[in-house]
Amino acid sequence: MPPRTDFYLLKQADEHTQLLTACRIIEKAYLQSHKIYIYCEDEKQAILIDKLLWDFKDVSFIPHNTSDAPVVIGHPASPLPDFSDILVN
Repeated sequence: MPPRTDFYLLKQADEHTQLLTACRIIEKAYLQSHKIYIYCEDEKQAILIDKLLWDFKDVSFIPHNTSDAPVVIGHPASPLPDFSDILVN
């Protein structure tokens, strides 16, 4: 299957809204058994999305970390994962 790119246009463009939207997309992809790589602009943003993945929904659990999980969080200074089939940037 050829690669596919999806873009999401948000009415609000603040970082918190962007990260919440990313969490919803990540949750949907995780529940469909995808491996996801979240590429953040820097370590600070990676820490924010890590916290938000724990807190954005009190009835959801998305296993994630910085190396070996269904959802991997990275940034320019971190190593790339072995494989992901979805990239969230």
